[in-house]
Amino acid sequence: MKRKIIIPIALIMLALSIGVILAISKPSAPQAPAASAATSTQASSSAGNATAREEQAVRNLVARFGAELKSVPLLAPTSTLAQLIQSAYGPFISAELLLGWEKNPRWAPGRYTSSPWPEGILITDLQRDRDGSYTAQGKIIDAYNGATSTIEMDSGEFVAMKVRNIGGTWRITGFTKAMPQ
Repeated sequence: MKRKIIIPIALIMLALSIGVILAISKPSAPQAPAASAATSTQASSSAGNATAREEQAVRNLVARFGAELKSVPLLAPTSTLAQLIQSAYGPFISAELLLGWEKNPRWAPGRYTSSPWPEGILITDLQRDRDGSYTAQGKIIDAYNGATSTIEMDSGEFVAMKVRNIGGTWRITGFTKAMPQ
């Protein structure tokens, strides 16, 4: 008795599944888009491309800045540290941030020892803010000399950066060591 009921239910389920598969795989007939819809799509695509270019520029900036972290020995005398900060970070940060780090160089990122040293910044999150700036969060990646090669490791040191377009050039305007999210 149960077998007689199960077989028809199974056949109905099979037919429904085949119908769904056919409906999904059936190509829809092309429709001519309205002129305003096409313009809207192009504008949206153009804005998306601009945002993608901005994000790539911000990622490149953070990568180049991160590569300079090893160039600033934080245990150097304060008198030379300000000059090292300007030389290494000047092309990547705003004038205000540079001035702040020159006045108080111990707030600047850099290296404390010869090994391990900061090798770069790995971006873990990048968000575009309402004002057009970006907030980048990441981790500092350290490297050290192994027996036969240089080895990279996650330092566990989280950082957050504010990046703004100033006069057509992306600059880091804020930098903090952050708590992991």
